[in-house]
Amino acid sequence: MKYIFEIMKHYWWQLLILLAVTYGSVMANLSLPDYMAHIVNEGIVGQNMDKIWHNGWQMIAVTAAGGVCVVAAVFLASRIATKLCRRLRDQVFARIESFALADFNKFSTASLITRSTNDIQQIQMTAIMLLRIALMAPLMAIGGLQKALASAPSLS
Repeated sequence: MKYIFEIMKHYWWQLLILLAVTYGSVMANLSLPDYMAHIVNEGIVGQNMDKIWHNGWQMIAVTAAGGVCVVAAVFLASRIATKLCRRLRDQVFARIESFALADFNKFSTASLITRSTNDIQQIQMTAIMLLRIALMAPLMAIGGLQKALASAPSLS
């Protein structure tokens, strides 16, 4: 784990951009129910077709912006994980090349190939999932709290 975090330090600016676009997609998802509530409360109940159209177009724009953020987040997560695993493969290959002939007798060729391909691919898939899902969950909680605090009546 220490080595993976050491490698991840090289991609801090991409991680910040990933954080921003993930937050954008979360806030887009959290704002859609508000637009639907406005459509129902102001448009349908008030029989105001202009409000329905206005809020409907806003929902489409927010959905499109959220979609762009999701695509960017998936792209960045995949890119970061791919670069991480490229460095890991380079390090594993360099380590294997440094083995003495006696060390090669301890490990089978199949085992060394598996370590440098399949195991690192599993790390890559885990990194993508962590960068997408594990990052989104706390941001969803933060965004939900922000919306709750913004809509809460003041105590004064």
